[in-house]
Amino acid sequence: MQGFGHIPFDVDESNAIGGLATWSRIMAFIHFVAAFFSLIGGCVASLGLMAAFGGAEGALVAALAGLGSCFLVVTGVVMILQGLWLWKAAEHFQGVVDTDGMDEALLAQGFDRLRAYFWVEAVLGALGVLSGLAAMGAAILGNG
Repeated sequence: MQGFGHIPFDVDESNAIGGLATWSRIMAFIHFVAAFFSLIGGCVASLGLMAAFGGAEGALVAALAGLGSCFLVVTGVVMILQGLWLWKAAEHFQGVVDTDGMDEALLAQGFDRLRAYFWVEAVLGALGVLSGLAAMGAAILGNG
């Protein structure tokens, strides 16, 4: 990686980068815990739905609820990926603080990981807004 080298950060700048590494690890850990509960919830809900519903009408309700439990599993997997990106970003930022070389490369790699994290967050946010609008539309049309 020619052209990448040491950046002379002062103490405050190093502390800020170290703080970014710490908060990235904290957020990664929160994502891992939330993903665990999302995966467990999705699996338990799927098993419960298979046992609870029978008949034609119950099959439709089970299918719709099953989509919700699949959504929990997919959300859990995405949260694991996001947690991994945050953890790797934290490692890169901590490398900037702990070493005297390759600061530019480590910062670039850390910010690449953060960009991936925030891109997925933006997509999930947009899907959440669309889901909310669809649910409100269904409720309005269903009551009209």
